[in-house]
This record gives sequence, C-alpha cells and structure tokens, in this order.
Amino acid sequence: MEIERGFWRREKVIGRGGQASVFLGRTIKPTDANSQSNLPPLMAVKSADVSLCCPLLKENEIFSKLEGCESIIKCYGGKLTYENSQMIFNLFLEFAPNGSLANRIKNSANGVGLPENEVKQYTQSILQGLKHIHGRGFVHRDIKPHNILICENNVAKIADFGLSKMANKQRKKDMFRLKGTPVYMAPETVAYGEYEPGCDVWALGCVVLEMLTGKSAWNFAPKTELKDLLRWIACSGKSPTIPGWVSKEAQSFMEKCFIRDPKLRWSADMLLSHPFVRANTEIEYDLPRPNFLRSDYRAKHIIRQKLTGEEMKRRPDGLQRYFCIRRFAEASQSIKAIPLSGGKRKRTSIGNEVDQKVTDSNSLCISTTTTDGSYNLRRYWYNRRFAEAVSNQSEDIIPFGF
Repeated sequence: MEIERGFWRREKVIGRGGQASVFLGRTIKPTDANSQSNLPPLMAVKSADVSLCCPLLKENEIFSKLEGCESIIKCYGGKLTYENSQMIFNLFLEFAPNGSLANRIKNSANGVGLPENEVKQYTQSILQGLKHIHGRGFVHRDIKPHNILICENNVAKIADFGLSKMANKQRKKDMFRLKGTPVYMAPETVAYGEYEPGCDVWALGCVVLEMLTGKSAWNFAPKTELKDLLRWIACSGKSPTIPGWVSKEAQSFMEKCFIRDPKLRWSADMLLSHPFVRANTEIEYDLPRPNFLRSDYRAKHIIRQKLTGEEMKRRPDGLQRYFCIRRFAEASQSIKAIPLSGGKRKRTSIGNEVDQKVTDSNSLCISTTTTDGSYNLRRYWYNRRFAEAVSNQSEDIIPFGF
C-alpha cells in the first residue's frame, strides 16, 4: 500500500538489512506552487523504527562528511514520519537502477564471473570511493558486493555506512567485537580486532577475486562453521588463492591487496596507480574461465590463449620471437631454482643440464622449421604446451582453491 508523506510516497520494498528496510521512494508534485523539494524523482528510502534508528542517524552524519565523491552513493538527508501509530526515521539515498554488484555477479554468463574489462571499471570506481573515505578519516568496515551499487552509466558506488567508524580510533579496553562480514575480513581484524584503512583494501581484493571467478574468495564448504572460517583467516598464514588463468595485472593487483601484514599492504591511493586499473581500456579478448566439469577444458584453452596472441598473428618471425622469449624466461626460472647446497661441482652440473635443455629445445625448434616454418613451429609448440597443460591441470586445485 502506497503511503503519501508530503513530497514523497513509499512504494515497494527493494531490500532489507539489519534493523532497517529499504523502499523505493517516489517524489510527488506539491500542491502548493511555492513549495519546493530537493529530492530526485526516484530514490531509495532506508527506514527504521525511531527506537532502532541510531545506526541510520550515524550513517546520515557520516554521509554529510563524505560529500563530493561520485563513487559514493548520494544522501539527501533524513526525515521523521508518523505511520500506523509508529514514529519512523527515513534516510533518503540515491537509487541504483541496476541493483547491487552481488546481483551482477550472480547473473553473469554461466556463473563464472565478469569480463575483466568490466571488473577493471568497477574496481577503479570503488578505489576512488575508498580513497575519499580514507582521506576523510573513516573506515567502511563492510566492503562487499552487496554494498556496492551499480548506478546509471554502469558506475559502481559504495553504499551502507552503518558499520563505518573513524580511523585510528582507540577501542575501549577489553572491548573486542567483530563488525562486518567474516568472509571479507582481514587477518588483523579477526586476530586483533583492528579496523584501519587496510582492512577495506583486503576486502576489496576479495571482491575483485569474486568478480573474476564468480565464487567467494575463501572457497569453503557450505556447511563450514564460522569459528573454523575465522580461525583459518587469522592463523593459517595464507591468503585467498588467485587462479592462474587471470591476467598478470589482475594477479599482481590482488597480491598487493592480500599482503597479510597491514603495514606493507598497499593503500587505495597506491592501488589507483596500479596497471590493472590505471590503463582501463578495452581488451581484445577475455581470458578463459576454467570449468573443471571437463578435465581437458583448462588444457585446451591455455593452448588457445598461447596461440592467439597478437604477436603470433603478425608473421612467422614474430611467432619464433615470442617462443624464444618464453624459452628464455622458462630457463631463467629453472636456473633460479638451482639449489645452493651440494658444492660448486653439483651446481655446475645442474646448470649444464638446464643449458642443454634449452639448446635441445632450440635445435628441435629449428629442425621443425622447414619450407612452411610457421606451421611446423606452431604444431611443435602446440603439442608441447598441450602436454605441459595436461600434466599441470590440477595445479590450482588445493583445499580452498578454484
């Protein structure tokens, strides 16, 4: 039932959370020609009983201190109304017609995550919002896909500041309470109850990983108890597993977010200069998503990724140069792995084996290059990469991997 309240009326419920409900609000034309309203035609109205409205009052105050950022949901103020013998406090917020980021991930194609160029766009917008929040001296404390709303022009904006607090604020002695969603909590939050800007950055890394994979950052079994999840986050010494099929820039970005030491973890301002979001341009082809329902899926698509690079499309010598560089990188990694123990003779022997492996690879590569060099070279490396991919197809499958 629609209830008119002055310049606006309450319509259907569009969300619930905690002790408040979120309604769709629509402004109406005032009967008095001299009356004016600063409310938009459509808005989200967050309402709670006046006896339970302290979080909304706090959120309204925080919004007033965070004005001026396009990556944060706009707030149009609050108002008390008297409805059905109840006093209700209403907080007027910007309406997001495209819903939350959680719905966008859930409705993604085949449930395997979002395209990387779309993830870059959302990540850049969230980082700009976090930079503004941290710059004003606040910590959000509940960054997750449900609290990221997709507004007009596909812009991601941060919402729900009910759990936010001032940074560098000393907590009361013997006062240890966890605030937020456990799966997005940073290790220092779970272990010591610390809530500083770094915990928002850790949560952002979890959100980016979820956008790319379509799965939670910590891939626990559905019936895992909360205490086991918290114990793993705080005491395991590990970070969420980053799948190998994402781009190197995305891997590097999430690694900076998942540094367990909050003093070494990158800030939102530093992450804005990271190549993953700095060059926010369309990419030619999206990286393949793994599907372990088919055992050969990963192997075939890794080969397809290697054989469709722009460098290999140009000419045969570009193809040869691409693989020459790759062989050099593989040999360098092998040399780095040579143990330092065992004496000079043993290390020299292992180094010679590595050099011989590279030499044999080069000679075989040359021998396969006959009249149609590009075809034979491609065929040789296709077979080699297929064998390597099949032998390593379970390298990402660990107890909490994807």
